[in-house]
Amino acid sequence: MPQSTFEKFLPASGVLAGILFAVAGYIAKTPESSSDNPVTVMAGHETQNVIAFIAAALFAVTMAFFAVAIRAALRSGEPGESTYSSAAFAGGVMVATMSALNAWVMISLLDAADSKDVTSARALSTLGVDSWLPFMAAAAVLLLSTGLGGLRTAVLPKWLSIATVVLGV
Repeated sequence: MPQSTFEKFLPASGVLAGILFAVAGYIAKTPESSSDNPVTVMAGHETQNVIAFIAAALFAVTMAFFAVAIRAALRSGEPGESTYSSAAFAGGVMVATMSALNAWVMISLLDAADSKDVTSARALSTLGVDSWLPFMAAAAVLLLSTGLGGLRTAVLPKWLSIATVVLGV
């Protein structure tokens, strides 16, 4: 059965997700610790932060589509059960959700800093600084299940599956 245009786009959404992830991570100018004054850190960086936070939100969208591609690829090599593909899809959805939530918190931080509301900005900044933990848990689910599924089903190159497991660990 020939693939639709949408199905052809799904693997490419991973490349787009990677680019958006890099943009969001590298251009954002946010507090690096909860002791920083978020109002002063965010001052003067509104445009680059808005771009970074929109990129993070778009990463969430493209990551969700890429999770569908990962599930389809792993599922094609699985026998009756769909253990690895289901876990990989769940991990992808978790990563997308965490990125969307982080973008939401950071946009809220930008609003609080713009209003000079130090108390709210500090609370949102603390959430943003510590958002790495749930994101890493989600990424571990995605990477481990994709790597192990790739090794089990042989739908991914062995070197890529091993690298993915190592990154997941």
